[in-house]
Order: sequence, then structure tokens, then C-alpha cells
Amino acid sequence: MTRLDDLMPDYQQRTRNCRAVVGAPEAAVAAARRLEVRDVRGLRLLLGVRALPGVARGRSPIAAGGLVDLALRYGFGILADEPGELVVGLIGQPWKPVGGEVVRFDGPARFTAFNRPGFVKVAADVRAEPTGPGCVVCTETRVAATDAGAARRFARYWTVIRPFGGVVRRSLLAAVARSV
Repeated sequence: MTRLDDLMPDYQQRTRNCRAVVGAPEAAVAAARRLEVRDVRGLRLLLGVRALPGVARGRSPIAAGGLVDLALRYGFGILADEPGELVVGLIGQPWKPVGGEVVRFDGPARFTAFNRPGFVKVAADVRAEPTGPGCVVCTETRVAATDAGAARRFARYWTVIRPFGGVVRRSLLAAVARSV
């Protein structure tokens, strides 16, 4: 049982990627916490494309810095931060061109209790489990919509973004493997 299982046992969308790493689970998750945007191939490009509608409206793109700090600037919050697992969450409308409304929350209880229609809750983790001489590092993203309309809108968005997100997640895992 993981913290992600506790925080989001029910969801409509899910993606998971794993990679074997030489190193202890705690070291692997610590390496993930230290990663910067430049360490993850393809992430700058994906962030740049995602930022285009905002740039057209005068917002400046966010394309540098640490991944955890970046997630916090985009509206994610920390749901769990333990030696073998880091979980972040977002409540929002990512299918909208500029990201729609993002609902800030203070802690896992507010995140799990949120149910206002028209939103999705996204929970993503990086976790590592020991295997022989090293560990397996996984990143998993789960998405739960607050109503059927949000589920439909997010499903269309997810169809487009999921392949690119997969490339970024695999690149993140490769960066963790290089950093442990």
C-alpha cells in the first residue's frame, strides 16, 4: 500500500512508469526531489508548448528551476513527503488553454475532500521499492474528475497530452537513475 493508494484510491485515468536503479529507495526519491527542469529531457519543450496560450496573454513562461518548486508554482501541493515516496496533487482544469482555475489546498485532507463540479484532482508520485542490490523507482499519475463533464473534458485532453507526458516521465526516471 502506498501513500498514493491512500490519497486517491478511486480514479478514471492512470499512467505508471518504472525503472530499475542502482541505489537505495530513499536515495532514489531524494534524487528525484533534487531534479531540475534541465535534467529531464523534453520537459522544457512540453512546458514551452503548454505556456504558449499564457505567453500570448502576457504571462511569462516558467521553464527553469527545481521540479518540486516548479510543481508548486503551477498550483500543485505536497500531499506526502516521506523517504521512499513523494506525492503531489493538483486541483484544476488543465484542459483549458491557460490551465483554467487552480484550487489551492492546504494538506491532504482538503485535497481528498474537494468535490466541486467542473474539476479534476491529479495526484502524482515518485516512489521507490527495494529490489536486490538496488530499487525500482516508479512514477504514477492518477486523475479523478469531480463530475461527468469534467471527466469527458479531461479524457479528451489526456488523449493528446498522455504520450508526451510519458516521454517526460521516462526521462525523469532516467535522470533519477543518473543522479543516484
